[in-house]
Amino acid sequence: MVEINQRFEEVDKQLQELFAVFNGDIIFPCSYFVGSIITRTRANNQGFLDLIKAKNHICALALIRLQIDNCILLYQAQLVDDPDDFFKYIANGKDAYNYNGNKKKKINFHENKIVKALNYKYEGIQSLYKASSGFIHFSSKHISSSYEQEFKEDGLNLYINEHFTVFYSDKDYKAVYNIMLYVNEVVLDLLHYWKKLHLQNVELAQKQDTSKE
Repeated sequence: MVEINQRFEEVDKQLQELFAVFNGDIIFPCSYFVGSIITRTRANNQGFLDLIKAKNHICALALIRLQIDNCILLYQAQLVDDPDDFFKYIANGKDAYNYNGNKKKKINFHENKIVKALNYKYEGIQSLYKASSGFIHFSSKHISSSYEQEFKEDGLNLYINEHFTVFYSDKDYKAVYNIMLYVNEVVLDLLHYWKKLHLQNVELAQKQDTSKE
């Protein structure tokens, strides 16, 4: 458990360092988008750790899906023609998946399409997306989490589990931790793409200011 907490602390440190980059002296419209994703990622991680400690796996697993959503949005923003325009579109309360901002490549921004494309780069993200989505809306995942089975001489008995905090074994706990850490690694990798682009834009803006002097 100590090792796992340390790994999450390392992730959080990296997220804070990345946030500082986007929150520097020069801020672009897209900086607010990426900065908001970082804040949401950190909040999801904190909530996830609190819920796992409380053995509330039903809510904890839903947060894995929300973390994958951050991956989807960061990747989608790479595919649009104008990331700043994409940010403004979302900031105005519009659905990211209805955005039509890459007419040249004619990319379909349906959520499942982006996840499929993302899976080519980050193996397993599609299966995790499908599995964790079952905890967002009511599904068979909740039904199976609400029943316990007990084997008796007269056969198998099923009964409703009133304790929503009941989870699996310690091995299963560790697996869930590792899944969330993997999704965080994907988020961080995608964020480094935006860091590189941001620093390039900052350098360009500084050169333009110098040339005006």
